[in-house]
Amino acid sequence: MSMIVCLRIVSDEQLEKLYADPGRVSFFLYGDEFEMQPAKISFLFKLLSKLMGVKVVQEEEKKEAVGKKDKWQPPAAGDEMDLDKSWHALHFIFTDTAWAGNFPENFLLLGGKEIGSEDVGYGPARGLKSSEVIEVNSFLNGIDEIYLESKFDPHKLTAADIYPNIFTTDDNEPLKYTISYFSTLKKFIAKAAKNNKALIIYMN
Repeated sequence: MSMIVCLRIVSDEQLEKLYADPGRVSFFLYGDEFEMQPAKISFLFKLLSKLMGVKVVQEEEKKEAVGKKDKWQPPAAGDEMDLDKSWHALHFIFTDTAWAGNFPENFLLLGGKEIGSEDVGYGPARGLKSSEVIEVNSFLNGIDEIYLESKFDPHKLTAADIYPNIFTTDDNEPLKYTISYFSTLKKFIAKAAKNNKALIIYMN
């Protein structure tokens, strides 16, 4: 099963409401399509949780999403993106670590504050308030595709066991793939920062 990092632009007010009522987060992200499945926590998630020090919370039975009686509001056009499988290589390049680092460099995997403990795919969602998004944008503005290429070392990525472990090929496709998502991410974060918006980051 693939692990994909997703980002959604929200307002600070929306984020604060989710912090106050974290049981709503699954419904907020997915609407009625989301179903909590305790068995879904796979070996990959257990390994990820161990490496990152995240506490795995398993529900004994499915919880009915709070707010299902409300109409689900999908994100506005351009307010959501995913990094497919590029997220781990980007984190490694940003932080020089597989699972650690300091903010704002580590924002993809560790930045912000968890929105409760509910598993929304692979662990809880995290929120970055607008002031933190501005810090992330400032960090990303300081690097470019040339920097990314200079830091992209297939041997180091492989040695660090960076997901999805595709960095031993002799062609430039993994580099092109990573740079493409970096460029999209940079524009996405710039849009959020310009509009003084917050972010939700989650993995599914």
